Amino acid sequence: MNLEVKYNNGSILENRNYIMSRAAFIKHLGIAGQRYAPSTKKLIRTMGMFLHYSPFMKIHDFNNDHFSNPSPSFYDPTEKAHFSNLAGKAIADFLSKKIYKSKFTVNYEAAMKMYNKNFSFKIKRPDLIAFTSDNRTFAIESKGFTQSSSGNMDKHKKQSQSGPLPVDFSVASVSYNLYNKAMCNFYDPENEKVKYDENLVKSLTKEYYSGLNSFIQLINKYNREHLDMEICGEKFYKIDLFKLCGFDEFCRFYKCLNRVLLILPLNIEEYAKNGISENVEPFLVKENEYEFGDDFYIDNDRIGILIERC
Repeated sequence: MNLEVKYNNGSILENRNYIMSRAAFIKHLGIAGQRYAPSTKKLIRTMGMFLHYSPFMKIHDFNNDHFSNPSPSFYDPTEKAHFSNLAGKAIADFLSKKIYKSKFTVNYEAAMKMYNKNFSFKIKRPDLIAFTSDNRTFAIESKGFTQSSSGNMDKHKKQSQSGPLPVDFSVASVSYNLYNKAMCNFYDPENEKVKYDENLVKSLTKEYYSGLNSFIQLINKYNREHLDMEICGEKFYKIDLFKLCGFDEFCRFYKCLNRVLLILPLNIEEYAKNGISENVEPFLVKENEYEFGDDFYIDNDRIGILIERC
């Protein structure tokens, strides 16, 4: 999908384009905003989301830069609005990595709990918070609309600046026209410089990678199969999620169903134990450098998705 993005940082307005593969969208759809961390406890829910929302992600439509309208027999306006909201959050997470090369994003409410357990969760707040390799922190308010306009951007920007956590700047990421030609307004009004909270980053990333490390623990516990692979000089696990959650027979019955594999760094146990420090750089790789093409995506946080076509 070729995303048309209007980027505004308060002083300049640019028209940009970013290519988001289907594998990239699935990664961000499945993980963005999952509280502290994805985990094996959420595996069925994540795979269920992939299967449940597959009518909105038909390959032909996705490659023509928009999401799919389900057939009339499956059409539900409430469900479509829910998917649009999830898609908006996934796109916001994806663009935060592409535009600012952030190395980690997490649910804003989870960061609030980690920062101060006495915060009131009834107050307005953005959706996500992100941390960059140059020691900046920013908040992200995300929206996803079926309509052909982004609505009131001043209102969305105000929402992005709400919340109690100190940030360098905040982003309003509003995706719209999702079922005709996906577009996004990405606005980032600057705030005052704040001190980078490395302890918060370490605590959040320990939770994040601990949740993901539970996939490795499950494999070891039940002697499940996994493969290793090397990307840009670093080694990774390759885990068949369908096989891990017992969908293997289901996949064999529906031979046309694509398999989804989770890519995890081989040193994930170290990240789970210590979190990531400011010395850990985001993992930057272009998907088209590997033979997997659009079916492969690895994020700046070293978590990836590989789609194997049946």
